[in-house]
Amino acid sequence: MIRVHRGNFLYTLNSIRQSLFAYLESELARQGIHDIAPSHGDILYILDKKGSLHLHDITELSLKDKSTITAVISRLEKNGYVTRIRDSADKRLVNIQVTEKAKTIKPALARISEKMNSQLFEGLSAEEKTMLFNLMARVKHNAGKI
Repeated sequence: MIRVHRGNFLYTLNSIRQSLFAYLESELARQGIHDIAPSHGDILYILDKKGSLHLHDITELSLKDKSTITAVISRLEKNGYVTRIRDSADKRLVNIQVTEKAKTIKPALARISEKMNSQLFEGLSAEEKTMLFNLMARVKHNAGKI
């Protein structure tokens, strides 16, 4: 096991991310879901929770740049998970919303996420998790100042 310290903090975060993405890819494949990348989950989650949104809103909520969101939305649309609908009030704008296909995989995605989080925080008390989240929020805040 790697000892986490100041000198390898970014490496450690990246290692955690890689492990989680590998886990998600494996679990998605086990569920027969082969056309969604782990990095697309947050977009589907945002659309599921918020409903129909403009591209700009998805960009802000996901903290990803517009070109990345545009590419993800295009792939999700190609695979039948989202649809684009012209805004009735302003025809220049397009709303993005999840399709029935996306809604059908929601239970599987929720199970995968729940299992991942359960394993990720195994052995941590409620107080330790709260402390971890508070510390990560402070580190995130500080990173925004860099």
